[in-house]
Amino acid sequence: MKPIPDRWLDYSPIGERVPGTRFIAFKVPLREHVSAKVSQEKLRLAPESLLEAVPDLGLIIDLTNTSRYYNPESFTSNDVQHKKLMVPGKVTPPKDLAEKFCRLVTNFLEDNEDNDKLIGVHCTHGVNRTGYLICYFMITKMNKSPSESIETFAAARGHEIERQNYMSSLRKLSGKESKKECSSSKETSVESQYHHDDHYDHDGKSHHSRYESGDRHYQSRSYQRGGRGYYPRHNSN
Repeated sequence: MKPIPDRWLDYSPIGERVPGTRFIAFKVPLREHVSAKVSQEKLRLAPESLLEAVPDLGLIIDLTNTSRYYNPESFTSNDVQHKKLMVPGKVTPPKDLAEKFCRLVTNFLEDNEDNDKLIGVHCTHGVNRTGYLICYFMITKMNKSPSESIETFAAARGHEIERQNYMSSLRKLSGKESKKECSSSKETSVESQYHHDDHYDHDGKSHHSRYESGDRHYQSRSYQRGGRGYYPRHNSN
C-alpha cells in the first residue's frame, strides 16, 4: 500500500470548528516520518502537528476502514480519547454505524458538559464519510435541516461532500425519525447542549450559552488560515 493515501494532498489538513457544535473535521493524520516526506509543508498532517494546531481536542473518532495510518497512543497518551469506527468508503454508511457514531458523540458530550473540548472526526480525506456522519448527527439529533447541515459542514471544512449517494441519503433524513428511536432524556440532553439562543440570569442579564462563547474562543486561537481550512503551524527550523 502507498504510505500516502490517494488524493490526500488535494485536501487542506484541518477545517474550522463546525458552528454550533463541538465538531472539527480533518484528513487522516499520518505517522510523522510519512508526513515529513510531503514536499508542501502546509499539506502535512501528523498526530503531533494536529495536537499542536488543535490543543483543545478531547475526542477523535477515526472512520477509516484500516488501522495503518497512525498509532492511537499518539493521542491517548496526550489525554485525547480515540474511538475507532470502521466505515467502508464509497457506499453510504449504514444506519447502525451512523447511530453508533451518534452514541459516541452523545456519551462524550454528557461526560464533558463542564468544558468545551472538541470532537475531531476524520476519514481518509475528512470530507465524505466524515461529512456524512457529522451531518447525520446535526439532522437527526440537533433537528437541523439537511440543507443547513450540509452547507454548514462544507463551509467549515472548506470542501463539499462529493459523493452524490451520501448527499441523497442526507436529504431524506429528518429529526423526527431520530426522536422515535431516542429516549426523551437523551434527546433533551443533546438539544440543550447545542442550544444557541441568548438566555437570561435571574438578574435579567442576557448571556450566550457556553457553546456559542466557545465558538468565539476557538476562532480567536492562533490558527494559521489557509485557502480552505486551517493548516498546522510549523516551525521554520
